[in-house]
Amino acid sequence: MNEIKIEDLLKGEVVEKTKIIKMEIKTAEEVYKGKTRNPNKKVLVVYTENGTREAFILPEGLEFENGEFVVVNKVKVAQSLKNRNSKLGNFIRKYGKRPEVGMEVETTLDDKTGFSRIVI
Repeated sequence: MNEIKIEDLLKGEVVEKTKIIKMEIKTAEEVYKGKTRNPNKKVLVVYTENGTREAFILPEGLEFENGEFVVVNKVKVAQSLKNRNSKLGNFIRKYGKRPEVGMEVETTLDDKTGFSRIVI
């Protein structure tokens, strides 16, 4: 068994591999509890085996139905995903594909919030 010293957890980024177990669509209001300018915006919430929950704003022109992504407007989706501020775009750049149930991802502790997040 690989022994971990508590002191080592404070040095650098601690990364853990885990799998996506569930994905669902919610509104920004449901996810951010009033701390949003666009409460009706669709948000993809991804849950992992280790308890991490990550929210991705769904680009305009992209739908998520029955566990599948559906492109409704190619131009709007491409504009959004190519933007370096797009969390979903950054996820696809890191892992080479869109999120899906069963997919292995890396998680780490966010130093700002203290919560676990998916590494993108």
